[in-house]
Parts: sequence; structure tokens; C-alpha cells
Amino acid sequence: MYQGKHYQKNEHVEKRSRAKKPLAALVALVLIIGAVVGGTLAYLAARTDAIVNTFNPAKVDIMVEENFDGSTKKDVKIKNTGDTEVYIRATYVVTWKDAAGNVYPEQPQSGVDYNISLNLEQGWFYYNGYYYYTAPVAPLASTGVLIDLCTPVTGRAPEGYTLSVNVLASAIQSVPAEAVGEAWGVSIAPGSVTAYSAGN
Repeated sequence: MYQGKHYQKNEHVEKRSRAKKPLAALVALVLIIGAVVGGTLAYLAARTDAIVNTFNPAKVDIMVEENFDGSTKKDVKIKNTGDTEVYIRATYVVTWKDAAGNVYPEQPQSGVDYNISLNLEQGWFYYNGYYYYTAPVAPLASTGVLIDLCTPVTGRAPEGYTLSVNVLASAIQSVPAEAVGEAWGVSIAPGSVTAYSAGN
């Protein structure tokens, strides 16, 4: 009787032992696959160089180019010194200034105190207080001449003052087209400038 019980107990242990073998094999297989995949990923991670994407914003910059001999200003144009295509607009302010930079209270009058010759045939268009260059200006290129010549009339300057012609220019990227409309309130086309409206 004792041997029978003992025999049954051993049979039960043997069955449990046989059931654990496939489970152990499965666990071992999963560990091996994990090690292989992990090793491959580690190898790829160690061998793959990072890709760096650098985005540089466009640089919009301009400068006024002119010939000035101390009294006469001529060949005034604006150069695009930035790195993107731009639209350019300009205006000018004429005053009397002394050596210290003080401005005389009365403004000089065109045709009386000075003579100015504008060149609107070289792509410039006057609209609402500004002269617009109606073609986009490429990087390092210049507009056409805006002021051919500006000279003071002899004997008209107040004592201690000389004629000062200050050209003020601004630029904005030409693309997208909405940029100029939203910033300046105009639409620019070759040879014309009109009021901007969304979708225009």
C-alpha cells in the first residue's frame, strides 16, 4: 500500500517536470531573440550618424547707393545687400542742417531752394507718399536710379546751414506675395502699385 502511494506521487512529479520543459525552452528562445534584436539595434544606433536640419531665416537688408560731392547728390539707387529677393520702396526728406546736425525750422522748397530730378522711367512708381520699385530686386542687385540729380540753388541757404537730402528706404521679401500687401498695404506689379486687398 505504501509503495502504491509512493509510486503515484512520483508519477505526478514526473508529469509536472515534463510540462515545464517546453515552457523553459520557450523562455530561452524569447531571451535569445531579445538578445539578437537588442544587439542589432545597439549596432545600428552606434553606427547611425545624426542628421541635423538647420533652418536659416531669410536676411532682408538694403543700402542707399549715391554719388555726393559735398553739395550735389546724384545717381541715387538702393542695393539689396540681403540674401533673398525683395521689393523696395523709398522716399526722401529735404532739410536745412547746420554743422552740428540741427535742422532749420523752415523746410526748403523744390524749384526755389533746390532742384531735383527724379527718374521714374527706371522701374519706379509713386504711390501714396513712397516711390516703389516695381520689380523684385535679387540679392546683391540694385534698383534703377531714383534721383538723377539734386542740387541746391546758390544763395538760398540760411546762414550757417546747408541743404540735406536724406533718402529713406525699406525692403520686404517678395515671396509670398501677401507679405508686401500685409506689411505695406499695396500690391506691386510691373509698372504699377495699387491698394492691397486680401486675395488680390
